Amino acid sequence: MGGTADITVIRPNRDFDYCFFKEEKMQKFTEKMVVDYADKLLIGLKEEEIKMVLDEFEIIDNQIDLINKIPNIDKIEPMTHCLDNFEYILREDVKEESIDIDELLQNCDSTFNREIKVPKVVE
Repeated sequence: MGGTADITVIRPNRDFDYCFFKEEKMQKFTEKMVVDYADKLLIGLKEEEIKMVLDEFEIIDNQIDLINKIPNIDKIEPMTHCLDNFEYILREDVKEESIDIDELLQNCDSTFNREIKVPKVVE
């Protein structure tokens, strides 16, 4: 855990009009990296939380290593959906009767004109 072994990460190359993928080598997450990111995000992590995050990244690293060992993985076309035969099935738009706005507003505690007043939740 926290070692320097490399993992292969495939990222889209945005320098071209078409999308192709290139391999980059990326270091494994270290305790220092986790603490730095937590500080930047303004979330303080306790020692056990840092260990939990590092353990989870170790699991992810192991899964990526397994994927990278698949023969000819670089020749597999990326999927856009998890199912090969994915198809949108949309229903026809049907106009339905809606509740009258005045009747709806009768259910509200506080209104202003035809709007619902809600308590302020952000200072």
